Amino acid sequence: MGGFLGFSDPAGANNTTVDIGGRFFFHVASTAMSDFSVGGGLGIESAYDNPGNPMSARHTDLYIEPSFQIRMLIVSNVALSFTGGISIGTVDASEVNITGDVSGQAGLHYYF
Repeated sequence: MGGFLGFSDPAGANNTTVDIGGRFFFHVASTAMSDFSVGGGLGIESAYDNPGNPMSARHTDLYIEPSFQIRMLIVSNVALSFTGGISIGTVDASEVNITGDVSGQAGLHYYF
């Protein structure tokens, strides 16, 4: 389980971006030194259509990310992981666009 929060406000008018989201994985199979999980994430981004334009309107993007994760413990408190899936984005303007992108991440985890 994890989450994220982002905020960006560079100099200029109407260009603030706010991001928030999280993800969760359910372990499907595990051994003493590895596990395989399925799950996904949900992210929301609020930004302006044309940053810097005083007449720009704000829109909100919703990202749904079904994915899987493979994690391998190197020692008892350090693991390597690979996460893959797709990212599906929608927009709440006067139209709805659904697009998909393949995504992948590699990670190093330390457990206290």
